[in-house]
Amino acid sequence: YVNIWYNGVLQEDYLNVDYIQEGTYQIEVRDEFSNKTKIEFYVGKYDSKIVFSGLDNIVYDGNPVDDITVDVVDSEGNKVEQPILVNYYKDSYGEGNLLTGAPTDAGTYVIAAYYQNDTGDYDIAWASAEFTIVADTTKPDVGDLENNAIYFGNIPYYMTDENGIDYVYYDFSHNYTDCKQLIDGYNNGSAGRTEVDGLTVYEGTYDTSWLSDKATGVSFCAVDKAGNDTFVGGITIYKNANATTVVEAINNGGNITIPSNVDPITISGNSLSISANTYINGNNLLTIIDTLNIANDYITISYTNITGGINITGNYSSLENSVISGAIDIG
Repeated sequence: YVNIWYNGVLQEDYLNVDYIQEGTYQIEVRDEFSNKTKIEFYVGKYDSKIVFSGLDNIVYDGNPVDDITVDVVDSEGNKVEQPILVNYYKDSYGEGNLLTGAPTDAGTYVIAAYYQNDTGDYDIAWASAEFTIVADTTKPDVGDLENNAIYFGNIPYYMTDENGIDYVYYDFSHNYTDCKQLIDGYNNGSAGRTEVDGLTVYEGTYDTSWLSDKATGVSFCAVDKAGNDTFVGGITIYKNANATTVVEAINNGGNITIPSNVDPITISGNSLSISANTYINGNNLLTIIDTLNIANDYITISYTNITGGINITGNYSSLENSVISGAIDIG
C-alpha cells in the first residue's frame, strides 16, 4: 500500500495527488511483507520576473503611450502567458501620482507592473521603470509647396510628418501670412480645413478647375498631432498654362514652373522683363522669342529656350540647361 503526506498531512485520496503545489511531499510504499520504502521531496515555484521593453525614444504623438511592452518570463527567459496588472505614475512612483490610464503628454513617468500566477506555479513578480515622453518639435514637411510660388492648373502635394498630420488649412484669396491668421480665418468661416486623421503621409492633388482665371494670396498650413505647424503663402494659381498666363506670371516674378502635362508654350513679342529673385523652370516646354531684359540679381532660368534680343544687366545665378540665342548683351 501507499501513504502520501503533503506538508506533513496524510493525504487520504493518494491517487489524486498531483504534486504541483508548492511544498514538501513524502511517499511511503509497503509490500505484503511489511517492507517499506520512504522518499521525501520538495516542489517549489518557478522563478519569474517582469521585463519592460520599448522604454526609450517615446515621442509625443497625441495618443496614450502604447510603445511599452510588459512581459513575465521564467528563469530560462520563456514568456509566462498570464494577466499582468499595470499602473502608470506621473514623475515618480507613489499613490498620489497614480494615473487613471496610460499617459499622453510629454513628461517623465513610471510604469509599475505586478504579476501573480493564477495556479500558484510561479513566484510573485513586481517591477517598475521610469520612462519619458519626449515633446515632438519637428514641423510637418509640405514637400514642393513654396512661399510666393506660381502654379498652373491642379496642384500636386506631398506632405509628411513622422507622428502624423492632423489638419491642413487652406485659403485661396486672403493672403494670410502665417498659420495663426489662417486658422483664425477658418474659425471665422473664411478659410477651409481638411482633416487628415494623423496620416504620416498626405498626398494628392488640389483641384483648381473651379477657378475662373487665377487665385492670388493662396496659403496653406499643415498642423501635426503635437501642434507643430508649417505655413506656405503668397501663392498664385493660374487655372491654365498658356502664353498669356505665363507672360503675366513671369512679369510678376516668383517661382514659376511650367507643368509637365501641358502642350508646349511659345511666347513671342511680349517684351518680357524678368525681375530679381525669379525662377523659371520651363520643363522643356517653354520657348521665349522676344526682346528680353533680365535685370538685377539672382535670376535662374532652367530648361527654357530663349531667342531674340536679350539684355542681361546685373548678376544672375544660372541659365541652367537653357538654350539662348540671338543678340545677347550682358552688362
